[in-house]
Amino acid sequence: MRRKYKIKKRHRISALAIIGAVIVVLIVMNTGYSLWSSKLNIYGKVTLNYEPPPIDVKVPTTEENKYTTTSGMTNGMGITWFDFVSDEYSDNSLTTTIKVHKNLGTAWFSSNLNVGFSLKNNSQSGIIYTNGKVTQLEVSNPGSSVSNVSATILPTTITSGESATFTFAAKVDRSSVKNSTYYKYAITYDVNGVERYFFYTLKILA
Repeated sequence: MRRKYKIKKRHRISALAIIGAVIVVLIVMNTGYSLWSSKLNIYGKVTLNYEPPPIDVKVPTTEENKYTTTSGMTNGMGITWFDFVSDEYSDNSLTTTIKVHKNLGTAWFSSNLNVGFSLKNNSQSGIIYTNGKVTQLEVSNPGSSVSNVSATILPTTITSGESATFTFAAKVDRSSVKNSTYYKYAITYDVNGVERYFFYTLKILA
């Protein structure tokens, strides 16, 4: 009787251990599946150290220390709407800064502003730049002082030594301009299958 009792006891302990192990495995598998099938939210700022490839272009000067041409800076009677502050040209970027001219009698007048410059294909090996386009990267327009904005680059294909013209056009409510008003663009062309960049920023100061 004792031998039979001991054998049955051993079988009972072994069965309980197996059942317990199976339960543990099922719990682990269920938990793991829940984790993998759940949506993962990551909060924070991601910084990518990516430098867009520059395009080999040259921006010719229009006069000393100036690379842009403008219209809408004055009205038809010669009254000044905006003052030119600076053109800052470095490597593959150009930044133009203008400022609303202080004139209390005409501050409430709007102006149709146009800013343009030339981009010359500066490659020395006859490379053709194709698929030219303009992409707006950043904008700050507090008070909605700038409206009807457009930005173009033409022509969209330029051979070595030829130039394209970038044009920014907008209606500006001069009385609503804030110091943080600016537009930043990427001008790109495909060069031997690689999209290459030039950056332009227009700042309008109050």
